[in-house]
Amino acid sequence: MVNPGWRISFLVVFCLFFYGCKNKIDEETKQVTTANSATHVFHIPLKVLKDTIIDLLTIKEEFSDTTLKEIFFDIQNTGSTLDSVFVPLRGESAEQSLFGIQYFKKSGTNNDIYVHTYNKVWISRVYYKDKNPLKYRAEFILKLQPLDNAHTKLSVLTLDPVVIEEIPNGASRKSQAEPTSVEEYTILLYIASKLGDHTLEKLKFPQQH
Repeated sequence: MVNPGWRISFLVVFCLFFYGCKNKIDEETKQVTTANSATHVFHIPLKVLKDTIIDLLTIKEEFSDTTLKEIFFDIQNTGSTLDSVFVPLRGESAEQSLFGIQYFKKSGTNNDIYVHTYNKVWISRVYYKDKNPLKYRAEFILKLQPLDNAHTKLSVLTLDPVVIEEIPNGASRKSQAEPTSVEEYTILLYIASKLGDHTLEKLKFPQQH
């Protein structure tokens, strides 16, 4: 005679396995042949550069700029039409943080800038499913390293990237993703452009592999 408890345990394990598989997004990816290098040295002292970047990462500064709008946008149904909606970025310092409070509790983060999108998502240029772009969300860390009194190295890193698939009935499911270098380099391009530094190469877009 089979122990009923064994049947229940097996059923629970099977359901958990099935649910986990169903919630894993089987995404397709495009590859950037040569990844964009989101690192650049500015001829600006660290504190001046940090304060300037914080001021640049505001809706007022970003809204009139086209660099960010090419990447950070979502498509939303406003009733009769589908509209492209800009997804703004916001920069926070250790001294004034809300979304980045937990991050700034780590050591060695005093010179960093925590960048978020108010938890909003945007259309991915890298992750697809059935040839349709998935939505993507991440936070970004701007690491500032003084090289001397007049030069600062800026690196853009990605924190907790995920892809989101919208499914019927208004639901969605997400899966862990890898950084793309597209968003990181776009942020760097935006900052450099605002500072009058036009020495960076153009953004490399992904190609289907």
